[in-house]
Amino acid sequence: MIEVDSDDPIVADLLASTLELVADAGGWVHPQVRLVAREGQLSVNSAADDDAPLMAIPRAALVRVDAVTWAKDPSSLRVEELPDDVGDIELSLIYVQSALHNQVERLAWISRSHPAVTELPVDVVDAMRAFVPGFRATTTTPRDALFANRCLRVDLGDGRGVQRVLVPVLDLLNHHAGGAAPQWDGQTFTIATARAEGTAECFLDYGLERDALEFAAVYGFADRSATVAHLPRVTADVPGFGRVEVETAGRRESGDFAPLTVAERNDAISISHLTLSTDPDGMHRLVVDLSEAGGWDESTAAHVLSILGAEAREQSRSLAGMCRGDSAALAVLRAAADRQAEVLSTAVSMLSRVT
Repeated sequence: MIEVDSDDPIVADLLASTLELVADAGGWVHPQVRLVAREGQLSVNSAADDDAPLMAIPRAALVRVDAVTWAKDPSSLRVEELPDDVGDIELSLIYVQSALHNQVERLAWISRSHPAVTELPVDVVDAMRAFVPGFRATTTTPRDALFANRCLRVDLGDGRGVQRVLVPVLDLLNHHAGGAAPQWDGQTFTIATARAEGTAECFLDYGLERDALEFAAVYGFADRSATVAHLPRVTADVPGFGRVEVETAGRRESGDFAPLTVAERNDAISISHLTLSTDPDGMHRLVVDLSEAGGWDESTAAHVLSILGAEAREQSRSLAGMCRGDSAALAVLRAAADRQAEVLSTAVSMLSRVT
């Protein structure tokens, strides 16, 4: 039987109500699941085997957050106007999910800890933009940050196109690079069990191959499971080549990456984008891609990558050094920059064995 384990009886009641509404919509959650709430942090545990079906959340239980008009309140979720086509179950879930996030003070927590929301030193913002060019380019409200973290994007066929939807229960899954990917068949979201850390906790992979600093900028937490590092705008003098620079022009609007390109520009060799990884196979593919794009042999490509990766690692370490103080948001960025440097160190070490 599904268990709700909460240190707050109100949160426990709201989670139980969520489970009932999902069931009323025709959805289900694995009977060995335990929903855990501790000091405002929510998670999903399960004793089910890895890869076993974990839950199925049907369309009727999805909350279309962009169809709701929300009050301009930075401290709580309050509904001002509902969509005309709201169903009974979605209506109930709008209020239950709002109450849940308000009870755990989610928006207040985001206001304190999310790097895209809270105030940061100017030098930290500038340093972050080398890694994430659009960092703080627009104003992000705590509510927008919450929905960016907890919603999935899907076209429900209601004429609104691709939109953000809150997927009850599934949205309680925390991220891990080894987590499961949600599946959408046009009517139902499903996900398999993935206990990526060897504990009872189940995880979701947010996808889009984001690195630790992107996770900090977009989702507001440091992803210590990150296995990739996208190189920032970086320039290095490479013996035999002269000046080599990396741009940050690889990610398309869809979120995926364009093919790697190499060109001569302004007396320098310009590389469109580079992603280093802790995965040996991934690094081998990168060496091959760069050698083909640049017309170099693989040893030369690995040498160039090693120098650029080492330079990016130092930039990551420098950013981590800037993020000192008592601010929760600075602590998130510091942890993310440290993880970025760890990934780059591992990747550079692998490259040194190729050159």
